[in-house]
Amino acid sequence: MIRTQDRLVNFGSGYMDAYMAIFPKYGLSYDLDQLVLFSPIQLTGRSAPRPVRTFATATGARVVDAVLHPIGISHPYLAEGSDVVWQLDALTGTSSPLARVSSTPLRLAYRPRDGSLYVLMRDRIQSLDRSGRPGADAALEAPLDAIAFDESNQMLVGVSRQARRVYSFDAALRVRERFDVPQGVLGEQGRLTLRIHPSTGEMWTLVEGARFLTRMLRGRHDPARLELRAVSLPPEVTRAQGLDVDEKGTLFVTSEGRVHPLDRFGRLLRTSPFFGVPGGPGVQIARSFSNFDPALHTGPAWINVLPEDAVPAGHR
Repeated sequence: MIRTQDRLVNFGSGYMDAYMAIFPKYGLSYDLDQLVLFSPIQLTGRSAPRPVRTFATATGARVVDAVLHPIGISHPYLAEGSDVVWQLDALTGTSSPLARVSSTPLRLAYRPRDGSLYVLMRDRIQSLDRSGRPGADAALEAPLDAIAFDESNQMLVGVSRQARRVYSFDAALRVRERFDVPQGVLGEQGRLTLRIHPSTGEMWTLVEGARFLTRMLRGRHDPARLELRAVSLPPEVTRAQGLDVDEKGTLFVTSEGRVHPLDRFGRLLRTSPFFGVPGGPGVQIARSFSNFDPALHTGPAWINVLPEDAVPAGHR
């Protein structure tokens, strides 16, 4: 365990190396011009948030996409007809501009470790830092229909129906890998959603209205190819709309305005606290999160000890 210090007795300052916070899972969804935050797991009484809270968009227009902040209360979203990336303050219920981009934004994805946000446009991708300042910006070789961040490999991933490919991108948004996808897997029309298991890197896609999900994984014997498997949806999921996957591999599919948790084989998890909560075309469930970066948070500058531990043994 990394030592955590709040305040040192008889010394003027204290240093916190790390901390762990435990909180119940919650989720974000949207439908038409409403953003929906749901907290079905209630650990406390009067001070707990309402199980379901709804918020109107800044412009009154339909929500195009939204992402759940990994640890914060300000959740970015896109509104139809606006070139602004908005953010919702879940405490006050108000929205404010985070950034304005060069053309109509279509999808969003978070890089949780450093708080970067990726914005997909018709012909390019741009990254924003946590304050909304622009970072990497790159033109696309083919339009993408959906994006997601692969936490296990620390790279952005996108899928293109036109090219029938899955692309991965490095930190500078240069294409790192290309994987061909068989015809029909990504569908011909309807909203396409891509989600990635944060621990294993498994990619899951959903075409709106389809009766199955597709799991894509890099080949064990040939990493340049994808292994694909279709997972049928249960009869209760009559018209699939949204999809998410958490760190345990639980799938969350929305249908007819409700969330349906599934195991990785497509079996309905009726005992889940998220079963039946409101959910629209987009849904995201909070995941376990750590901002620990071995490339940054190692070395003498990041190893703090108590004063008595810093004295060499021969000088005590």
